[in-house]
Amino acid sequence: MTIIVCDACKKEIVGAHKDLNYITMMEKDICMQCKDDMDDILRKEMRARTAARTVSFTDYKAFLLQTLQQMCGG
Repeated sequence: MTIIVCDACKKEIVGAHKDLNYITMMEKDICMQCKDDMDDILRKEMRARTAARTVSFTDYKAFLLQTLQQMCGG
């Protein structure tokens, strides 16, 4: 049995099933609660940026990577 620990909140994911109760994003394992938190952060930031100007996919991807690194402490 493999033990999966969320890289953001550092909690063990009990009964881990990929894409059911955790996801792997850019080599980080993230529980669904942390994924929802990250989605909220991304949504708010992208709305603010879109109001100011157009946002490219590159901008989104860069902010996603930055947010993921901040949440995972590295």
